[in-house]
Amino acid sequence: MTTQTPLSPNLKSHVNAMTELPPDTARLDDAQQRLEARIARRRPRTCLTRGIAWVGAACTAMLAVALMLGPSLTGHRDAEAFAAVQHQLRDFRTLQVTVVQRANGQDLPTIHTWADRAGDVRTDIGDATSVIVNVQQRILLTLLHGPRKAMRVPLPDDVEHTGEKSLGWLKQVRDFQGKARPLPGTRTIDGYITHGWALDTGGMHIELWADAEQMPRAVDIAGSTNLHQRLKLVVNQPIDPSRFSVALPAGYTLVQPDE
Repeated sequence: MTTQTPLSPNLKSHVNAMTELPPDTARLDDAQQRLEARIARRRPRTCLTRGIAWVGAACTAMLAVALMLGPSLTGHRDAEAFAAVQHQLRDFRTLQVTVVQRANGQDLPTIHTWADRAGDVRTDIGDATSVIVNVQQRILLTLLHGPRKAMRVPLPDDVEHTGEKSLGWLKQVRDFQGKARPLPGTRTIDGYITHGWALDTGGMHIELWADAEQMPRAVDIAGSTNLHQRLKLVVNQPIDPSRFSVALPAGYTLVQPDE
């Protein structure tokens, strides 16, 4: 049983005065706001914490997807880029090739080749020989520069083979159906930053380099023998039509093939 202690007359008068006063609404609202503010400061930030956790989980998931798909997407882009380079080599208007080659540690004559879409091809082998295939006139002209002799014969039926004999690598690259392997790093060729691919085809190991526009700039070829060739390419630049002329040059004597 609880015994209540009676209030003193002075304290009782104060309590009665407080209970008889009407409530101050403004003060109550202010007190309520201050109370809610203090509670909010002490309340765990559940919503924000959940939001940060959700964002973190989403980023982790995106990173995982990128890590899983990255190699395949990169490989897809590499395949598309290589296909674009092949297209340039199939559909060129003109092609100029300079071939620097070595065999068994010895330098071989540098080869210069000019070709156009019509099928005309000129190949200069060092300073010794020039072979010109003129498809329009259907003539094959061989120039021997040392003795200053020329042989002119009708173009044989295997015109494509004859015209591209010095461009055997070209058919191998543009018809390649396997997987070209991207090469690490870049090469600067004639001021162009290039990226490369490696492919093995037709008994040749070929490394092909192209610029950011997928324009081929260089080809390196190593065969089963000790021959190594480094090619520089110029695609779709004008070629002087006289390169493909089969007219007899001044000072040259026309001879028969069996002479």
